[in-house]
Amino acid sequence: MAEIKLFDTWTFQEEMPEPFSRFLQKEGLRKTTTMVECLSQYNQGRQATLHPPTLRAMLNIAGIYLKQIEGALGFQKGNYDLLNFYCMEYVKGKRRYALVYNPISAKIRGVCKTEKQTYAALDSVERNISDGEELLAMLIYVSLEKKEALYNLEFAQNFILFMQQMKEGWKNAKLALKAAFLCCDNLYRRVENVQDFSNEGIPLEKSQLGKNGMEQLSTLAIESELYAPNDAIKGTFRIFGETKKVREWTLKELQKIYRQHWQVSKDYQDRIPRLPEDMKVGEYAQDILSAIVESPFRKFMITGNAGTGKTTDAQMIAQILGVPYFALNCGPETDESTLVAGIYPNFRKKTEDSMKFPSLQEFVTDPMQVLEEVAHTRKEGITKSEAFRELLDAVYQSGYQKAKNEGDFVMQESEIIKGCRMPSVIEIMEASLIVEPGTLGKLNRLLDDSRKLDLLYGEVVERHPNAIIIITTNLNYVANREFDFSVVSRMNKVQHRKDLTEQQLAERAMFRTGCKDMEVLKQMAKVMKRLDAVVKEEFGKAGLCGYREYENWVYEYMRTQNLVKAAEDTVLSKLASDEEDRDMLRQVCMEIYVEQGKGSV
Repeated sequence: MAEIKLFDTWTFQEEMPEPFSRFLQKEGLRKTTTMVECLSQYNQGRQATLHPPTLRAMLNIAGIYLKQIEGALGFQKGNYDLLNFYCMEYVKGKRRYALVYNPISAKIRGVCKTEKQTYAALDSVERNISDGEELLAMLIYVSLEKKEALYNLEFAQNFILFMQQMKEGWKNAKLALKAAFLCCDNLYRRVENVQDFSNEGIPLEKSQLGKNGMEQLSTLAIESELYAPNDAIKGTFRIFGETKKVREWTLKELQKIYRQHWQVSKDYQDRIPRLPEDMKVGEYAQDILSAIVESPFRKFMITGNAGTGKTTDAQMIAQILGVPYFALNCGPETDESTLVAGIYPNFRKKTEDSMKFPSLQEFVTDPMQVLEEVAHTRKEGITKSEAFRELLDAVYQSGYQKAKNEGDFVMQESEIIKGCRMPSVIEIMEASLIVEPGTLGKLNRLLDDSRKLDLLYGEVVERHPNAIIIITTNLNYVANREFDFSVVSRMNKVQHRKDLTEQQLAERAMFRTGCKDMEVLKQMAKVMKRLDAVVKEEFGKAGLCGYREYENWVYEYMRTQNLVKAAEDTVLSKLASDEEDRDMLRQVCMEIYVEQGKGSV
């Protein structure tokens, strides 16, 4: 049985599209062959089979490239030439499918525009419902684009032969069949056996092909051109539209698209972040927002060096959704009471009557009598020191029992539990530092699909369906360690963030600090990147040359107007405590200044 439903047995039994049904008959061949020249490089001497849905998709994709049929293909790339999505519009019968594929999440999402010009969800891959032809078309497209990581040379070469035969009117049946066998076999094995070809396989989340169907793109997101392609465009996008550059969305603009009207208590309205509304929202945050609104995903993990915007993004997501933001910073000492709830004395409650304690003189004169009055027990033959310890213990126990009887101990909930009771964004920082198995167990129960957690006194808290948990961590810090897999496996999405580029560092600093000299900011960013490389190589340290250090340096430069002096206490002093090491780092800075003609700065 196939791992991927696109290749279930019944899909191979569908009618063979023309002209391949005629070609097979003409050449006296069956749809399955063992001829070596028809087997892909991923086929270990077995057999290749023509797959009707794949062939129909190939015919349509070739038609789009040759401008013979309706449809469109393209990329959406981010501001720094990073691929966001493969985009496709595919016509099948009277329906037009708009699809996007994210190779990182391995998911295809989309909508279908019906004959009545309304949007509908994509069909699940089931017999008598859909054979997934439009999804196979997307996987064919991602194999053809030479600029991107999923490009496959064998597939592309044979698809070009296939397309040439189509353009020439299928003059050579043998050549067309060979190209068809190779493409079908290649695609099947790279999708079905992706684990065997980690660098050349096509990742596809198989759970999305079930009865619940694919994730549907919202109408508002489509009309706002969130998925508009901007590169390598073939054909005309009639649903997604086209744009020359991915828009830089602000908080205010995304609030109009993603704002949720979840009910929030007045007591927690002040917990909703209030970042500047003109603040730019990065692509990572947009991806999480899209997942929250367009899918049931509520648990996310973000890893990355300091200054890559993990906490800022969590706060922006809360503000855009319109929900309170809660945060808990973890460490090796984090225990169950810190993570969930603890019992503490109720200092706010006034005690009506106070306990009576003996005076020091009474204790010195007759310690046995004093102990008997307080502890209600008489112990003969003990020393004053022993009697004093007994007295302290008796006073503690008496006070504890009195507070317990009067309800003077209260349960104080953690930030996590407060957030779990309502729609919210809960950031759990540096959870990889948690070392206690019992604490990890509590965290895992909170992350389970049941969403239930036992508190003290038998209360059960159920995580609100719209309580969004974002675990953030900097794995490069020395104190951090690899995440426990039991936590990672419970995440819906895991983002491993790349370090900010020099351009990104400069642009962020310009926005946050108000420094208007972009050339100087770029120069400083170049120095930071060079220092980071040197510190890693020479000192074996990571995570010390992040955005925070860079921003501090920018502020100090704005105050002193001297790049070298400003770097001394904001950057260099953090990187090395030894004067010789700092001097070596100063030389690194000066080399860059000289390279760029800034030696006098």
